[in-house]
Order: sequence, then structure tokens, then C-alpha cells
Amino acid sequence: MGAYDSDRIMRIGEIDFVGFRFSGGDLPTGVTVASGTVAVVPGTGLTLGSGTALITSAQDGVYAWLTAVTAGEYDVTFTTTFSDTRKLIRVYRVTVIA
Repeated sequence: MGAYDSDRIMRIGEIDFVGFRFSGGDLPTGVTVASGTVAVVPGTGLTLGSGTALITSAQDGVYAWLTAVTAGEYDVTFTTTFSDTRKLIRVYRVTVIA
């Protein structure tokens, strides 16, 4: 996995979501996910549904919908802000194959 927090393989034409659920030290008792942003690098070849991360119904995670367009490797970066104002940055490596 290297320097990435998680990884996924998608095939060209697939639409799927990636994201993170937080617990333990990342999400102490009483703290919830307040907001999040998401970005993809490089900016073409893996289409992001929105630059605003979607928050799970339990407010313990973030996710984003992606469409795989072009084969390659992409970094999907989530910046998550918690109700106690802490921020975490997590990177999801997505490899798109034919």
C-alpha cells in the first residue's frame, strides 16, 4: 500500500464509491464528522461526483462517488473536519484498468 491509507482497483466504465470510516483515536466518544472535501489527482481520467465529501448517516465516515474513465493511477484525497475542529487528511489510491 505504500504511502496511501487505502487502495482500490476499478475498471474503465465502473462507477463506485471510496471512502473512510473513522474510529478509535480518529473518532473519540461524542465526536462526529462535521464536513469533508475530496479531490482527485491527476484531474482527468477518474471523474469525481463532487468536491464535497458525502458523510455517512452515522456521521463516522466520508465517501465519494467516482467514475473510472481512463486507465492509470489516481490519488483521491479526503480532508475531513470533525466536530471538535480536528482535521485528518487521508489518501485513497485508485488504479483504473481496462
